[in-house]
Amino acid sequence: NIWTFCAENDILALVGNAVPGVPPGAMHRIVPGHIPNCRLTADGTPGTAFPTEVKYMNIIYSDRDLAVIIKPVGMDSEHQIPAAIIEKLGGEIFPIHRLDLNVGGVMVYARTKFAAAQLSKLVQEGQLVKEYRALVHGTPPEGGLLEDFLFKDSRKNKVFVVKKERKGVKKASLEYTRLTGSDPSLLHIRLRTGRSHQIRVQFSSRGFPLV
Repeated sequence: NIWTFCAENDILALVGNAVPGVPPGAMHRIVPGHIPNCRLTADGTPGTAFPTEVKYMNIIYSDRDLAVIIKPVGMDSEHQIPAAIIEKLGGEIFPIHRLDLNVGGVMVYARTKFAAAQLSKLVQEGQLVKEYRALVHGTPPEGGLLEDFLFKDSRKNKVFVVKKERKGVKKASLEYTRLTGSDPSLLHIRLRTGRSHQIRVQFSSRGFPLV
C-alpha cells in the first residue's frame, strides 16, 4: 500500500487504503507520532512515525521502503535533503518528486530502488496528489481550473505562458480554491500536472503573483 502524507497545524493527514474503518482514498487525521496498525512494509510490519530533526529538517515518518519529511524553505530537495536523510537513517535515498528551493512542505523519498520505481509510477499516473497553500497578491475568483501551455527556457531557468503548442511546450493544469477574501489572498491548490514553476507562472500570468 502506498500512502500520501501532508502536515498542517501539527496534524499528520494520511491518505491510503489500509486504515481499518477508513474507505479507500479517504483522509485519516492522526496526531504526529501515532500511525495506525497498517501494512506499509512488504512483510506486513508497520513503519514508525517520529518528530525527529535532521539539521533543520523534520522526519515525520520512516520505514524500510520510504521516508516522509518536512522540507524547510531554503534546502535543496534533490541534493541537500537526501544527504540529510542519509545522515540520520543511513542507506540510500531516491528522490521521486521535487520542491523548489523557496518552497517548504511534506515530501516522500524512496529508500529502495523497488519503492522508487513504484512511487515514480504513481507520480507518472497522477495518483500522487500534490496540494499547496500559497499567498497571492490581489483577489482571484473564488476557485476554478487553470490550464495553460508553458515553455521553459532552460538557459535562463524561466518559464513562460505561451498560446500554442510547439516543441518544448507542455500543458499545465491546476485546481484552486480561494480561502480568504483579503489582499493578499490565501489559496488552496491541487496540481493536475507537475510543471516547473507552474503555480507561480500560472497565477502571475493572470495578474496574481505570489507574495
